[in-house]
Amino acid sequence: MRKQGFYRKYNFPDADLYAMVVDRLKYAQRDMNSFKEFGMSMTKLKGIQSRALQFYNLPNDDELVGNQMVVTEKKYDKANLLKSAIRAVMTRVAMKYGQRSGRYRAYGTAKMSDMSD
Repeated sequence: MRKQGFYRKYNFPDADLYAMVVDRLKYAQRDMNSFKEFGMSMTKLKGIQSRALQFYNLPNDDELVGNQMVVTEKKYDKANLLKSAIRAVMTRVAMKYGQRSGRYRAYGTAKMSDMSD
C-alpha cells in the first residue's frame, strides 16, 4: 500500500519561511510597546524564536529525499540478495522434482521477477 504524501500549507522553501519568521520577530521586538496591549510579551517572543530555531534545525527536504534514496538503494540491494538466494534454492528444487512438476510450482516463485516491492 502506498503512503499518502504530506502536503504543506505553504508553497515556498523552508529557508524562506524561517527568514520571514526572523523578520517578523524583529518587527515585533521593535514594536513591543504596541503589542503589549494584545497580550504579547518578550517571553512569548522568545518562545516563538525557540520554536523557529527548532524548525530551522530540522533536516530540509533535499536531505530527507537523499536519505530516502540511500534507504531505497539498500532495500534494492537486499532484495537482489534475497532473490539470488531464492533462485539457488529453486535450482535445487528443479533438479529434484523438475520445473514442470506440481511440487516446483507449489513454491510460488514462477513470477518472482514480476513482483513489486
